[in-house]
Amino acid sequence: MLPLERLENIQILYIMLVREGKQLIEQLFSDIEVVNSNGSDRIAQLTACVDLIATAQAALKKLVLDNEFASTDEEIQFFKSIKPQLISSHYFYSRCLFLEMAKPGAAKKDIKKFIEKEQRSIKRFYDFNQNIVQYYRSGKKTMDQLLFLRGVNDVPNWLVRLRFDQDERYSTAADHIISRILAYDKLSSYLSTELQISESEEPLIRPVRSMPWTGESINLVEMAYGIYFSKQLNNGKAGIGEIISFLEEIFEIKVGKPSRRFAEIKRRKRLSTTRFLDEMRDSLLRRIEDDEDFYTSPGGYNN
Repeated sequence: MLPLERLENIQILYIMLVREGKQLIEQLFSDIEVVNSNGSDRIAQLTACVDLIATAQAALKKLVLDNEFASTDEEIQFFKSIKPQLISSHYFYSRCLFLEMAKPGAAKKDIKKFIEKEQRSIKRFYDFNQNIVQYYRSGKKTMDQLLFLRGVNDVPNWLVRLRFDQDERYSTAADHIISRILAYDKLSSYLSTELQISESEEPLIRPVRSMPWTGESINLVEMAYGIYFSKQLNNGKAGIGEIISFLEEIFEIKVGKPSRRFAEIKRRKRLSTTRFLDEMRDSLLRRIEDDEDFYTSPGGYNN
């Protein structure tokens, strides 16, 4: 049995590992949102994202190799949920970059064929790995100790295939396949949007006339974050950078870096941090109440 002091040290190391690992991933996603909202060339955006993720991957691996997990449950949590967030992002952005660079030159029918080929490839992946896909999506944990702990010899090969090129200090039997599942889930949505664009004769959004945003720019940011956190666009998979860029284009306004503007919202002290959304709600409720009063008043529609 380890001395109490040794156990406390392991716990401290684990707390550092988990906290710093999560902070690293949160910072990465924030940086990616900034890159995706800067309005530059799409290939340049994707290249920057891949570079950011590669740097974060190296940092996360070093964090794990330099520290210890306090328990098997915590090791499982890391390799089942934390590491796959990072690796799946690398898969996704690398594949998007490849697609953007490899798209045929002009003809819509060629672009459509190209995208459909990618969709068939993803379907083959899901079909071939249906057992682990079903296990992961079901939320089961019965096989987790075989799938998400390092150094396991008795790997269930009916669920996952063994890999012989992985770093055993930083890999388990299934963390890589979970990363692929997460990446392909997101890539499927991306391809569906790209296919819709390629099939449409006109742009998906074609403003009929100029409709500039004349309110405070911070109000648009507040609304964008409300849309983002309530997952209203693209089945909840639209990033805050994408949403803000979309709204900027539609309403002909520039709001600045999303992360900085969100920090501005959080610093509000008077009345409410969600001033604009509260004002919208109150205005709508007042109109509903006014209409109800009219319908039920003498001379109203109910009389």
